[in-house]
Amino acid sequence: MKHNKTLLICMTALAAWSAAAQDTPVLPKVKVYLPREIKAEGKTITLGQICIIHCDDMDLATKAQGIAMGRSAQSREAIVLDRQTILCRLASEGIPAGRVEFSGADKLSLTRDETLLAADRLVATAETLLHDNPPQGAAKWTLVRTPQAMAAKLKGEPVLKARVVSGAPAGHVRVDVLVFDGDKLVDSVQLLYRLQFAVRQAMATKDIPAGDIITPDNVQIKSTLAERPLDNELPYGRQATAKIQAGATVTPAMLKAVKAALSVKRDQTVVMRISGAAFTVTAMGQALEDGQAGQFIKVRNVDSKRVLMAKVCADGSVEPVMQDTPAAEKAAVESETAPIAAPIPASQPASRTEVRK
Repeated sequence: MKHNKTLLICMTALAAWSAAAQDTPVLPKVKVYLPREIKAEGKTITLGQICIIHCDDMDLATKAQGIAMGRSAQSREAIVLDRQTILCRLASEGIPAGRVEFSGADKLSLTRDETLLAADRLVATAETLLHDNPPQGAAKWTLVRTPQAMAAKLKGEPVLKARVVSGAPAGHVRVDVLVFDGDKLVDSVQLLYRLQFAVRQAMATKDIPAGDIITPDNVQIKSTLAERPLDNELPYGRQATAKIQAGATVTPAMLKAVKAALSVKRDQTVVMRISGAAFTVTAMGQALEDGQAGQFIKVRNVDSKRVLMAKVCADGSVEPVMQDTPAAEKAAVESETAPIAAPIPASQPASRTEVRK
């Protein structure tokens, strides 16, 4: 009897709960579709701008769409929003988590409505220009500072062009990379490159004492890169002004030209020689100036005492230049290297004519 009474009480309670449940209305769900990525404009964003909201209750859907989600992304920035963040914002506006149903991605990446041009794409555009048009004969160029990615609002695919601009420091070149949207220039960035030049550099292969002549025996020429173009003249034949250590770079400042020995000294008795196609006329003269081979000095004829200009020959004789010789012929005489007769000893007569057979 007692068992039947307990069963009756349970059945009565269950019937009452069922009736209450049938009387409670089922609240509509707020369905939120979360995309993986989205671009947006404006300073602030709402849930309706970044997600797709659906609800059978139109008023509730409108309310959810208008919920503020904070500031929008700035240029070159990405803001990540996850489902938990969105649930917290909905709950703060009176929409509990139990009434929210998600689909789509777990997280959303919000960026500004713009096209990002990566730094390596900007650099590649500039270096293509330098490769096709090497500046000032440079062999290598190095980017001084990598640029930031460029952000631009474009309607179509961006077109990049490069040009060299003025104003770069010495040993550098400046390249302007331009971004076009169709025919419209929308942005630009400048890239600075440090230049290097191929040069020949002399290296001492052994210790070179001061006064020694530079030769292939004590100096080796190597190809290298320098920050500026250098004088590539080989140093051979020059004289060391101070001791040069083995392995040191031999620079022009360490060297001097070797002074050629005098062929004729002042007041020295010299043989004056004039040669023709089939004759040679010689006479004795007195040098009035010091002179090296190839130079012109004043010479006094011992017999006539006449002073004339003469070219110093390598053998110590001189070749007079007649005063009435036209200027063009004098220039020809200066460059002439025709064979000359053997030197005539000073003990021979002061003047004679040799007839060539």
